[in-house]
Amino acid sequence: LTKSRGGLVGLAALGVAYVYRRFGRLAALIPVVLVVGALLAGPGRLQNMTASDDSAQGRIQAWSAGLEMLKSSPVLGVGFDQFVTRNDLVAHNSFVHVLAEVGLVGGVFFVGMFYWCLVGNGSLRNVAGAAVSPRALDLWASCIGVIVCACFLSRQYSPVLYVPLALGAVRMSVDQEP
Repeated sequence: LTKSRGGLVGLAALGVAYVYRRFGRLAALIPVVLVVGALLAGPGRLQNMTASDDSAQGRIQAWSAGLEMLKSSPVLGVGFDQFVTRNDLVAHNSFVHVLAEVGLVGGVFFVGMFYWCLVGNGSLRNVAGAAVSPRALDLWASCIGVIVCACFLSRQYSPVLYVPLALGAVRMSVDQEP
């Protein structure tokens, strides 16, 4: 409804990740082709994606401002909800936004939550039977989608961002062997 390109890219990443884990590398090319076709044939803002677009330039400048904030206060950041007081636009990148506002200390925890969810629900380390759990497959793909969305949207204070992370923790707890 909002014609969010970042949301569409995140949804596409979720689809590709799910198909990749479920059916393999070759099958994952099918959703990639479908997404590229939808982007080329889609209406509105999707056809007008260029680096010189005002929206793209604003994001690049906001990312730069966020990284400057991190440089000015690297350990604890500039403070909660201070990004918009120091820059006209939000970062449109949750990772840059978090690093600017809470510094490297908060950034490590923020990135660590996603890492923990990916590892705990991924098949490589098989945490709590993740390699054979259909729930783990779904949560891993959801986490990929949320990470990609977080790269294009400032949603670090939205509960929706943390739902896959919480569900991943619950899955690890429920699926543990006695």
